[in-house]
Amino acid sequence: MSFDASLYKYLSKNITTADSISAGKAPQGEKDKFLVFTKIAGTRDYAHDGPLKTIQIQYQFDSYAKKNSDALLIKQELQRILEDFRGDMEGTHVQGAFITGEFDEFGDEYYRQEVEYKIQYYEGVI
Repeated sequence: MSFDASLYKYLSKNITTADSISAGKAPQGEKDKFLVFTKIAGTRDYAHDGPLKTIQIQYQFDSYAKKNSDALLIKQELQRILEDFRGDMEGTHVQGAFITGEFDEFGDEYYRQEVEYKIQYYEGVI
């Protein structure tokens, strides 16, 4: 299973404040509150004798809602389940998850609360 799939499965099981969760783009149809996550950058660690099997991916998580308080609740719940996470995430061994930035805004229809995380995990079986 890819890490994106592991992350999606983990979020789907643990986020209760959003109507839906999707990767990369907003869900189809009218939603009052939802979470979208996007991979924005990634690096792999290497030593002189080859790859170390550790990967660091930067993800952007956008919480959207018609009310700012709902968007904030989604973001806060995400922070509770990801901040300093270590261990098994649906079959992937995560070494750590760290906030690297936060942002908020109001668009035409939705409030948006954004938080970015760097997630470090091991590729394959450790």
